[in-house]
Amino acid sequence: MYSAYTHAAMAGITLLKIFLALFTFFIVYGSLYPFHIALSSDALSQWHALLNVDITQSGRGDTVANILLFVPFGFFCRHSYPAKNSILRFVHIMLAGLLLAFGLQVAQLVIPGRVPSGSDAVWNMLGCLIGYSLALLPLLHLLPKSKDAARFPPIPLILALSCIAYSWAPFVPSLDFQLLKDNLKFIFSPDISPWWLLQKFTLWLVIFRFLRSSDTWLSNEKLYPLIVVVVLSVNLFIVGHAPGAEHILGGLLALPAWYFLRPLRQASILAVLFAVSLLITTFVPFELHQDPNSFSWVPFSGALSSNILLNAMSIFRKLAYYASLIWLLAESGLHLRTSTVLVAAVLFFSEQLQVYFVGPSPEITDTVMAVAVGVILSHYQAIRRAELVGNQEVDSGSRTGTDTDKLTLSPKPDLNDKP
Repeated sequence: MYSAYTHAAMAGITLLKIFLALFTFFIVYGSLYPFHIALSSDALSQWHALLNVDITQSGRGDTVANILLFVPFGFFCRHSYPAKNSILRFVHIMLAGLLLAFGLQVAQLVIPGRVPSGSDAVWNMLGCLIGYSLALLPLLHLLPKSKDAARFPPIPLILALSCIAYSWAPFVPSLDFQLLKDNLKFIFSPDISPWWLLQKFTLWLVIFRFLRSSDTWLSNEKLYPLIVVVVLSVNLFIVGHAPGAEHILGGLLALPAWYFLRPLRQASILAVLFAVSLLITTFVPFELHQDPNSFSWVPFSGALSSNILLNAMSIFRKLAYYASLIWLLAESGLHLRTSTVLVAAVLFFSEQLQVYFVGPSPEITDTVMAVAVGVILSHYQAIRRAELVGNQEVDSGSRTGTDTDKLTLSPKPDLNDKP
């Protein structure tokens, strides 16, 4: 019994360490891109900017981006750092965040086009502290409990909440009346794209299906109208992410479609609709280039060459959507590995076609993200299965009255242990 729990716990910690390594790599990758090192005379003149920690000079977009960039780092560091002394663990993690944040600013001295700033590192440290603080909270206990009594939430629930969470990115609420007024104006814009409406309509159906299969209290279909109203209402008060008319209209149309068009609930039909909507919106406005663009084999090259915050939101959206599509295909009967390969292959083919269209950035990024989320889903599914096996062994031992001493002396490892 203990070995099953131990396997699930250790596998969970390993997955968290993988997340930490990936986010650390992404931070370094994004900070030093495009990796052109050139020591110039201007580098020495920029030392004063590196030592400038006046955070009042930072713009709102840069501030939010720098904070959010290090939140995952602090969160996964806390869960990946084995230490009995909580104070020592906190000091080590904050010191690691400090060295990483300021080290990257120093490295930017020799990267042309990069402007180092000590205030950016200060905001990074705040993000690390927020992430560490979030890791202290029993977040798993805040999620709806599944009926199988597993501590790790089911994948459909995570995917549904991730798709909803994107509507609230970058998670900066405001009660500013002008913001509410501007968002309402954006909603009533007469320009409604049928292709984006199709995607939002299908997305809501996907969310409904995942919630129903989550085996939690959110499976109650009577709650779906309330969920749509809450999600869209909160969206009105989010800075930098105005809800489009397609998103609202898509939710309103998805509700009757869910209740009365039951064939749309099938995973296979939803997978096809969702895949088609994702592919079509990629090529909007369907304008051809006179000369084909070049295809970039460097991941995230387009995302790192413009607004970092908006591109980070776009990456989050694509990760949630591609993971949802892969899981829909798995629910349709395909093996999870086959679903991942299929989605990655279709995205790669789509990226190759994008060289002929105006708007999209043809690069390898989407294919890489599809493979990454497929691997993560596979590992997470294995961890949750191991935990369920442990639960079954405990239940079996309790019914037969055997190994009760071992069950008492060997409690389940708690991944959310407080310091």
